[in-house]
Amino acid sequence: MPEHLRALVVILVVAALVFQIARPLALRIVSTDTFSSWRNAWLGLTLCLFVFHNFWVYALLLVVWARHLAKRESQVVGVFFFLLFIAPPATMNIPGFGVINHLFPVSQYRLLTLALLLPAALGLYRRRTTIRYGESPVDWMVLGYLVLTCALSFRDASLTGGLRLVFIQITDIFLPYYVVSRSLRSLEDFKRALFGFALGVVVLSPLALFEVVRYWKLYAALFAALGFNPFEYGGYLERAGVLRPDVTLGNSIVLGYVLMVGVGCYLFLRAYMPSNMRTHLGMGFLVGGVIWSLSRGPWMGLGLLILVYVFTGTKVMSRTIKLALTAGVGLLIAIQFPAGQFLIDLLPFMGESEAGSVEYRGNLLTQALPVVLRNFWFGSTDFLSAPEMQVMIQGQGIIDIVNSYLAVALTYGVVALVFYAGAFVLAALHTWKGIRQTKRFDEQVALLGRALLATLLSIMLVIYTVSGISAVPLVYWSFIGICVAYSHMVRASRAEKNTRGRPS
Repeated sequence: MPEHLRALVVILVVAALVFQIARPLALRIVSTDTFSSWRNAWLGLTLCLFVFHNFWVYALLLVVWARHLAKRESQVVGVFFFLLFIAPPATMNIPGFGVINHLFPVSQYRLLTLALLLPAALGLYRRRTTIRYGESPVDWMVLGYLVLTCALSFRDASLTGGLRLVFIQITDIFLPYYVVSRSLRSLEDFKRALFGFALGVVVLSPLALFEVVRYWKLYAALFAALGFNPFEYGGYLERAGVLRPDVTLGNSIVLGYVLMVGVGCYLFLRAYMPSNMRTHLGMGFLVGGVIWSLSRGPWMGLGLLILVYVFTGTKVMSRTIKLALTAGVGLLIAIQFPAGQFLIDLLPFMGESEAGSVEYRGNLLTQALPVVLRNFWFGSTDFLSAPEMQVMIQGQGIIDIVNSYLAVALTYGVVALVFYAGAFVLAALHTWKGIRQTKRFDEQVALLGRALLATLLSIMLVIYTVSGISAVPLVYWSFIGICVAYSHMVRASRAEKNTRGRPS
C-alpha cells in the first residue's frame, strides 16, 4: 500500500476517535445535525484529498461541500474556521490565458475565503442592519494598511502582477476581517464561531503526537501524490533529535500557534460544558498539542494567554496562587522524567538546548534595524540584498525573517507598521474596555472578552517569533475581527440597556 494511503488510514481512525470523544461536548453548543455534517465533511474531504490525487478535483469538492454547509448556517464563520485546517496550505496557480500566464495562486485557505467569505461579504454589504465600515477605529487601521500595501504592490511589478497582489491582499486581509467583524452579533454567534475553530484544531493534536512518536509526517507523502514538492514546507525537521510535527499546517510553529489559539477559544467554550473527563481531555489535547509542537514561541504565547485570562478575571490572588502552585508542582514532576527534562532544556532563556534560534532572532533584529532606517517610510523590495542582511544567511541558504512586525517594516515601512500594530493594539484596548463594562452585569460576555483578549495578546507575542507564513496572518486578521465584533456587541448591549432604563 502506498505511504499516503497508509497515512490516510491513521488519520481517519484518529480523527474519528477524536470526533466521537468530542460529540457529547459539541452537542452542548451545536445541534446533532450540525455536528454530524461538520464531522462528515472533515472525514469526507480528507478522504477525497488522499484518494483522487488531483488538487483541482479536491478544490471543486471543497468549494461545493463548503457551500452546502454554509447554506445551513445563519453565519459562515464557524464553518470557515472548522474547514480551514483539513488540508496542507500548498498553493496551485490558476492557469491564465493569452499574455497572462496565470491568474492567481489558490490554496486551502484562499479557496474557502472565496467560497464562503466573499458571498458573505456581499450579503453583509447589502444588508441595512450591518454595522457600517468605519464605526470602529480598528477599521481605519486595517483599511490604511490594506490601501498602503496595495499601492506599494506596484513598485517592482508589472500591471498584471500588481493587480494580482492587490487581489490577494484584499482576499487574505480584508475579507476575513470584514466578514468576521460584521457577522458575529450575538453570544450564540461567538459560541459557534469559536467552537468551529476549536473543533477544527483539536483533531490535529493527537495526529501531531503520532508524528512525533512514530517519526512519520502523515501528510508528507500526500504532497508527492498531488504533484507538489514534498519538501516545500521544510521536510523532516528536528529539534534536539526529535521530529517537529506540522500535520496540515506545514510548519511546527504554525501548528503550535493555531493550537494555542484553540486553547483561547476553549477557555470560553468550557463554560457551556460539564466539568467532566471529556471536557478536561479536550483542554489537555489543545495544551498538549502546543507542547509537543516543540515550538518555543507558542509555548511563551500559551503562558501569556493563561496569565492574561487569570488576571482579567475575579479572585485574581487565589487563582494566581493556585496557578503558581500547579506550575511549581508540574515542574518538579517534569524534572523527574527524561521527557520533562527535555522540554525544560528547550525553554527560551532558561534551557540550554538549541539556544541558536533565540540568538538568531536577536541578531536578526539588530541587523535589520539599519535597513529599516534607510527605507524608513515605505520599506523596499530588495531589503534581503542589503549587506547587513546577507550575514544572516542560514545553512539552508535563506534569510528567514522570523518576525512579522519586522517583515512589515522591511517590506512596507514604518507607516505600514503603525497601521499594522495599531489594528492589534486598538482591538485589544476595545476588548479590555468591553470586559470592564460587562463584568458587573453579564458574566458570560465578560468571560468571552477575557478569552479573546488573552488570545489576541498571545498572538501578538507569537508573531514576533514567526513570519506571515501558512495560516498565521489569516488567523490573526480573523481574531482582530472577532475582537471588533465583540466591542460592537458590548456597545449594542449597553445601548439597549440604557434604552430600557429610560422612563417612557
